[in-house]
Amino acid sequence: MEIGVEFFTNRTTFISDFYEFHNIILINNSEIKETSSSDIFKFSGCVLGGKRIAAIGRKKVYDFKNYAETFEAEPAKPFKILFLDPEDKIYLKVNTNIFLDPGRFVEELSLKIYSEKNSHIAALNSPYIKIDWPGRGEYILDITELINDLYRKR
Repeated sequence: MEIGVEFFTNRTTFISDFYEFHNIILINNSEIKETSSSDIFKFSGCVLGGKRIAAIGRKKVYDFKNYAETFEAEPAKPFKILFLDPEDKIYLKVNTNIFLDPGRFVEELSLKIYSEKNSHIAALNSPYIKIDWPGRGEYILDITELINDLYRKR
């Protein structure tokens, strides 16, 4: 089964030059290297509400050289899960300088997790996603239940 994870804005989000959004999936506290991603913004402007701002599995720099790409981030590059034990703990680790405060992070973003046949879209402030805040701009999202649900429905 292939899984993709993407962040979408709930409303217009202002971007400044050199803003960055990095994320990676952890399964049982082990990093899944193919999910490592970086979205680096080298322009000042905004991402409109409902548009993708970051996703897993690729590294991308957005600037005015490729002007059309500044309006929405590239889609995720899905990763494969061959076997998922129901006891596995799955986390999404985020490090960003766009959303330093957890209140703004959960208010302005939604998370889309999808497989070939199903998807879940949840606002980060929903009770379905538990978020730990170890430091400014650092977040660990527990996405175990959402991934397990997709795995059961495959």
